[in-house]
Amino acid sequence: MRGESVFGDVKIGGAEFESVHLDSALLLAGAITVMFMVYQLYKWCVMRKAAKEMNEGNKTTQRSSHAVINGQVVY
Repeated sequence: MRGESVFGDVKIGGAEFESVHLDSALLLAGAITVMFMVYQLYKWCVMRKAAKEMNEGNKTTQRSSHAVINGQVVY
């Protein structure tokens, strides 16, 4: 199975390419997409936790109306 491709040979214009390179490119693009999705999920969880902490707690104490998390202001 080594060296075989899912797509076979690909012809673009007059040039013919082995799609082993395309398989690698698709795998790399998929890995980058998954890493981006994990980062966005982490960021969403952090912001949600910060908002929850700001809205809970003792309401009688004077607190700031905003927080700075990861360089972003959350109101």
